[in-house]
Amino acid sequence: MSSFSWQTHEYAHRERSQDWFWVVGIIAGAVAITAVLFGNILFAVLVVIGAFVLCLFAARRPGVVTVEIAEKFVRVENVVYPFKELKSYWIDPEHFDGARLILEQKRIFMPHVMIPMDIADMEHVKAIMDPRLPMVEFKENPFQEFIERLGF
Repeated sequence: MSSFSWQTHEYAHRERSQDWFWVVGIIAGAVAITAVLFGNILFAVLVVIGAFVLCLFAARRPGVVTVEIAEKFVRVENVVYPFKELKSYWIDPEHFDGARLILEQKRIFMPHVMIPMDIADMEHVKAIMDPRLPMVEFKENPFQEFIERLGF
């Protein structure tokens, strides 16, 4: 088998209540007011803009992307990850948002790529990835998991 592809959502979407948006607004407002009181208006503006963008992104539904694993690369929609730029991979079948393929890149900034997948595709993915990359178990940062469980 030289290639395998599937379609998946960009990320796991969670419905957020109005209360979630109110909490984000109240926290951002409190931080912005505190920043103004300390004379840091630029930080206050940055916090307000950041909270607004966070709310826009949280309300947005994920698009559907095509993932392809071929002989020399993994492609997620229009982004190509050549195997020569990857260190390892891991399939996490027990993540609370569903199974996902994790690619570890050789670069320092944003080294992990998380790709949602169907658990039924696990054997197909392993058959293509095993000859090209080592499978190394990935332990997620506890803070990252905590943030994901909060809905961010």
